[in-house]
Amino acid sequence: MRKIVFLGDSVTDARHSDGLNSPYGTGFVSVVRNTLWFRYPSQSDIDVLNRGVGGETLLQIAKRLKNDVIAEKPDLLFIEAGVNDSWRKFDSDNGGTPDSVFSECYEELLQTVRRESPKTRIVLLTPYALALTPMSLLIRGDLEGKIKIVRSLAVHYGCGLIDLSAIMDSYRRYFDEKAIALDGVHPAVIGCAIIAEEAMKVIESFFALK
Repeated sequence: MRKIVFLGDSVTDARHSDGLNSPYGTGFVSVVRNTLWFRYPSQSDIDVLNRGVGGETLLQIAKRLKNDVIAEKPDLLFIEAGVNDSWRKFDSDNGGTPDSVFSECYEELLQTVRRESPKTRIVLLTPYALALTPMSLLIRGDLEGKIKIVRSLAVHYGCGLIDLSAIMDSYRRYFDEKAIALDGVHPAVIGCAIIAEEAMKVIESFFALK
């Protein structure tokens, strides 16, 4: 059985563990799974696992690494994180995650995966926020440093990169922002389709699907 793990926060989670939308959720992971089955019905041995948990920062996501990633030994790992590290700066007392701490934690996470699951191909997704609401505008400004960190780490560790920050912005010329992300962060129908299609490009190339 070939395996893909999507690790992340609520952008990935999309209510996948609420009992009604298990096990894929209502977001882009579900779109990826359904697209795989539709385009490649003979490739039913590719298992898709949603390992997103809403509200989590990178530090919290990293604590789940052993059970949610290392234990699974996936062929392909997508990591989506960072938006809550900025969000918490504006809606809680903990001040969010400083860029230096974010970088250190992300680097440690990548090193752990490389050490414990060396055959896993890692793909990083940059966090994003559209300037749609007062809160998402604040988050967008604070994310700039973290986006640069993710881009840099992808190069340094030879990971794949889906630059969602740039990609989501590029679609603003074609679609209403609310069709991309309802609150500037959580993907709506178009947003899910965009992320899923970018993930599918990676999956199709990695598994040489035709």
